[in-house]
Amino acid sequence: DSFRTVFNDRVSSFRVMDAIILDLDEVKGIRQAVAGVTVNDVIVSVVGGGLRKYLQGKGELPQGSLVTAAPINVRAERNSDSRGNQVGIMSIRMYTDIEDPVERLRAVNESVRGSKEYASAVGTTSMMELSQGLWPQVIGAGFKLGTLFARAGDIGLPMHTVVSNVPGPQVPLYLAGARLHMLVGLGPIMDMMGLFHGVISGAGKISITFVSCRELMPDPQTYRECLQEAWDELRAATHTLAPVKRSKRRAGGRGSGARAGKVARPKAKASAKLGPETKSKSKSKARVGPKTKAKTKARAAAGRKAAAKKRPAN
Repeated sequence: DSFRTVFNDRVSSFRVMDAIILDLDEVKGIRQAVAGVTVNDVIVSVVGGGLRKYLQGKGELPQGSLVTAAPINVRAERNSDSRGNQVGIMSIRMYTDIEDPVERLRAVNESVRGSKEYASAVGTTSMMELSQGLWPQVIGAGFKLGTLFARAGDIGLPMHTVVSNVPGPQVPLYLAGARLHMLVGLGPIMDMMGLFHGVISGAGKISITFVSCRELMPDPQTYRECLQEAWDELRAATHTLAPVKRSKRRAGGRGSGARAGKVARPKAKASAKLGPETKSKSKSKARVGPKTKAKTKARAAAGRKAAAKKRPAN
């Protein structure tokens, strides 16, 4: 949506920054509770919720959704000539116009999937060419001149902030015997893009670090509290949803069919148990047969002896 926020203005040389720390296992728990979402979706949804609270508190929340720029690696494995990352830009709607945290998360997931499908359809080379065409506009004199016109004419912008997610080391790190407990990610801000979020994971945690200038964000502690509240609300909402989703799986679908099969098996086993008993009875009857034959043979032998005694001797 083409509109501007308080962060889409000229920036000064003074910086403010702060961060919130999320537990990685809790983020993964939210990912498992809401079908289809990723860790990155959770992060974008939390940032969107924080921006919504912050701008709403100042009476400057737009009716439409804010859009974030997200750098992505578009390097194809089949492209053997390329080395390292090939960075493109993906735009993601943050749905700051949605109050419910779970609905916002699902909407963000749809937005990310749509952007990924577009990136896949365009292809690696085209995305790189597009990004190479964008970055000179972002950092060059032409862009600075354009921002002056945009500021003077109150022209809306297609993107309002940046969220850059970088995976960190997933093993413990030490420096001079001291264990690393937290990583923070920093990034640049520029005119008309005065709010940057650096996201990095490591040591079982995820940090969301924001950078702005003190003229655009004179109260960084307030924005930090807004981000923390957005995270707490999403975590609480998904905790209440998780049991409902598990009960739905029991109600029908593949799960119920599988369980119905398991119920039927004990009956089959019970009938199978009756079978051997019947066979054992028949076997026991069969065992009586040889005894009867033995008695018959004994009687026959006794009869032959008696007959032999009655015969006269020659």
